[in-house]
Amino acid sequence: MAQIPRDGGVSLRPARRKWILVGLACLGFTAIAVALLPSEPDRLDAVGLAFGAAFFGLGALISTWQLVPGAAYLRIGPDGLVVKSLWRTHRHGWDEFERFEIYEVTSQYSTQRMVGFQVRDGAPAGRPFGRTLSRGLAGVDGGLPDTYGRDPDELAELLQACLDRYGR
Repeated sequence: MAQIPRDGGVSLRPARRKWILVGLACLGFTAIAVALLPSEPDRLDAVGLAFGAAFFGLGALISTWQLVPGAAYLRIGPDGLVVKSLWRTHRHGWDEFERFEIYEVTSQYSTQRMVGFQVRDGAPAGRPFGRTLSRGLAGVDGGLPDTYGRDPDELAELLQACLDRYGR
């Protein structure tokens, strides 16, 4: 059974190990792309390698930012959820949610399980197009950006227990 946070709530941070590994991988790919850059900048392959170096360099910066205290978190409390990510902070009251569930994101090489939610009828519209798109692609109205170092099943169970306790 999920341990419901006390009245003060609980804050969960992104998994440090995961983001350190992502950052190191991005730094490695950036170093490879820079090392392979040709000495003649007018060659077409130089553009692709420069783009790759910039892309993975940005990935390294984002993964470093995830490790900064207070930069990304999930705060669960009696009033609802606060989800802070790279550029935004989202606040959601428990009355906005119908239920929490697991959904899968499948790529060619792996499947990642994430925590999603269904929005209660009558909740503020927010982004109706985004919600419709999300429901069509993943089967949920929205999702959390991370599992915050928790097993997705445990996190979904915790959030559902909080919803049952604090929601309508």
